[in-house]
Amino acid sequence: MNNTIRTLSLGVALFAQAAIATVYYVAPTGSDTNNGTSQSTPWKTIARVQQMSASAVAGDQFLFQRGGTYVGQLTWNTSGTSASNIVFGAYGSGALPVINGATTVTGWTVHSGNIYKANVAAAVKYVFVNGALQTLARYPNAGWIRVNTSNSTSLTSTGITQASGTWNGATLVLRSTNWCYENRAISTHSGTTINFPALTYTAGNYNWGFFLCNKLSQLDAPGEWYHDAATGVLYLWAPTGVNPSTLNVEASIHEHGIDIEWQRTRITVQDLAFKGQMTSGVEVAGPYITITGCTFEKCYHAVKSYGNNNTYSNNTVQNTYGSGMRILDNNSVVSGCTFTNIALIPGMGESAFGYFGLQVGGGVNTVRDNRVTNSGYSGIFVGETPLVERNVVSGFCATVNDGGGIYWDQTTGMVLQDNIVRDAIGNIETAATNYPSVNGRICPGLYFGNAVITNTIVRRNTVSNCTIGIMMDHTMATTNNQVRDNILFNNGVQINLSDMSNTNGPSAVAPYYMAAYNTVVSGNQLYA
Repeated sequence: MNNTIRTLSLGVALFAQAAIATVYYVAPTGSDTNNGTSQSTPWKTIARVQQMSASAVAGDQFLFQRGGTYVGQLTWNTSGTSASNIVFGAYGSGALPVINGATTVTGWTVHSGNIYKANVAAAVKYVFVNGALQTLARYPNAGWIRVNTSNSTSLTSTGITQASGTWNGATLVLRSTNWCYENRAISTHSGTTINFPALTYTAGNYNWGFFLCNKLSQLDAPGEWYHDAATGVLYLWAPTGVNPSTLNVEASIHEHGIDIEWQRTRITVQDLAFKGQMTSGVEVAGPYITITGCTFEKCYHAVKSYGNNNTYSNNTVQNTYGSGMRILDNNSVVSGCTFTNIALIPGMGESAFGYFGLQVGGGVNTVRDNRVTNSGYSGIFVGETPLVERNVVSGFCATVNDGGGIYWDQTTGMVLQDNIVRDAIGNIETAATNYPSVNGRICPGLYFGNAVITNTIVRRNTVSNCTIGIMMDHTMATTNNQVRDNILFNNGVQINLSDMSNTNGPSAVAPYYMAAYNTVVSGNQLYA
């Protein structure tokens, strides 16, 4: 009898706990003094949802009205359960609700000439006028200066003509090698020389291109802006020279749209649009997170994750300034996503290594049925032990050079199959004309990197219109890889087998010779 009573009591308690899950509504016409529990009494702001961050329970849903825009950042601290996720989503009809990382700027006054100013206390990363990205004040306004001499911490250039000290505290954007740009804060400037913290890659005495930016003194053209962090003042020369008060001016001040905190789990983000975030639309640091049916644009990354067992499906990513997604997970799946025009602006992506359409690493992951069109560097970059299948990549290396449509490093047991890669670009606009290997575009469709790559299978892929179809650059740690049954069409070189990285790759030991790598290349069809 007592056991029966205890069982019934437990059942009632569990039912009561499940019953307290609530659907909350947020709308532009709402009020944060409402209870938020019906479409007729919605909340108004992200800040009101934020108040639930530490008290929400499994099964709670926070739904934003379609057609609305909500400015701010949601930092989330509670978890759902395997039976009942916490959900952030949409209700109503029309366009997806927008989570905006950029705030509207008002209160403009004349600073000087066509330059206006307004107060923005928070740090600003991007400025938009009527939705169009503006240019951080730079020199030259268009084109590039060229390096004369350089080492890891300084460079000289006859293109630097301003008085000494002009560029103290400014930002250097330098193409330091074929495959990257690097950004550095300038410490001192004297004559034609600028000094800065050490670069990852040294430009040497080659005439790589660069520009200098982030100084009020260089705000001298329509569409340029500058933000003084010390005074909290934003300066803008509007695109048409008019008073910015007549335009919609927005400044990105929020790092993330939704920031899912460390080890928070069982959360679904669906049917939301993110734009204007300084770091990521959604930041993930936990397991069993689902992001589906969302759109991301005009932000740094769409998603950045350090988690596991997560799902990223059927999302649309376009016009990001850094890599579209940066997923450093284990046992996660990225599927059915579309990436378009990713990291196409020099200097606005990652410094030294990035500008990927999609980056996935960290363990055993699946990258399936995605489409990547026009990416600054490699379309898809993977590591560890992924399954990469049925993806379509085109228009890669649009900002830099020497990358792959699908490129991998540090893989063991990877399977890459049934993908289509085509139409490499290879941008050499700012490459050094006197650099030994700059005489052409280096854009393999499928690219074995110069690291540890073992037990990898590359099969049934189709590659066309690339400088190299498949590039296998062995190191002394390379072994047991297979390239089978691929179709290669109209590539400059169809398959390139090399051991050039024996001298500088992992396990390099003089005399840098391997009798065999146990590589199998079989059944591939090559068409001119």
